[in-house]
Amino acid sequence: MIMEKLILVRHGFYKHEHGLDLGLFPEWIEITSDLGKKLQPFAPSGKCVRILTSPFRRCVETGQILAKVLGTEPSAHKELQTPTRAFELIKKLSASAEVVIAVLQNDHPYKVAEEVMVNRGKPKPGFFNIRHAEAAVIDWGSCAIKIISPESSG
Repeated sequence: MIMEKLILVRHGFYKHEHGLDLGLFPEWIEITSDLGKKLQPFAPSGKCVRILTSPFRRCVETGQILAKVLGTEPSAHKELQTPTRAFELIKKLSASAEVVIAVLQNDHPYKVAEEVMVNRGKPKPGFFNIRHAEAAVIDWGSCAIKIISPESSG
C-alpha cells in the first residue's frame, strides 16, 4: 500500500487555564466536524485512512471528531509532539495507509510539511499558516499542497 495523501490538521480552538489544556470550545466541535466533511473527498470510504494525533487533549478531541465524520478511529502518539519525530512516524506508518491524517499543534503542520518537502527532494514550501481547524492536504506523489478550511469551497 502506498500513501496517496498526507493531511496535516491543526487542532480546533481550545480552552486553557493556568497552562492546562481543557479541550475544545463547544462551538469548535461543529467547526471541526465541518472540516471533516470538507476532507471526505481526500479520504473517501474504501481507502485505508489512519488518523494520528498528538497526545494533547485538543489534538485528541479534534482527531476524534474527524474520525467520527470519516468513519475511522484515531490513535494518539507522543512522537507527534515534535515535527521531526512526527515526520519519522508518518513515514513509518505510510506503508500501511493510503491516507494519513495527522492532528498537530501550533505551527507543527507547516514544519512537518517542510520536512516532507526536504525529505522528498522538493523545495521548501513558502510559509503558510494553518489556523485552528484547518488542514494542509499534501499529494504524496506531486507534493502539491492545498489548504482546506471549514468555510472553503471544495
